[in-house]
Amino acid sequence: MNVTALVQSNLNNGGQYVEETFYWQGMVYAAQGQTADARNAFRQVLSINPNAAFAQEALNRLG
Repeated sequence: MNVTALVQSNLNNGGQYVEETFYWQGMVYAAQGQTADARNAFRQVLSINPNAAFAQEALNRLG
């Protein structure tokens, strides 16, 4: 199973409130060059947990 499938599985099973779901979604988008989508995913992490330094760092890396 790949990361995208795991993210979708989480979102289909209540993972919309789990910050790691959106973090990994953002990582997939970033790897695919979908910067705007990656930023949105990392911002979703921060809306769930404003103290998620790992998401802020990933967002900062995107520029």
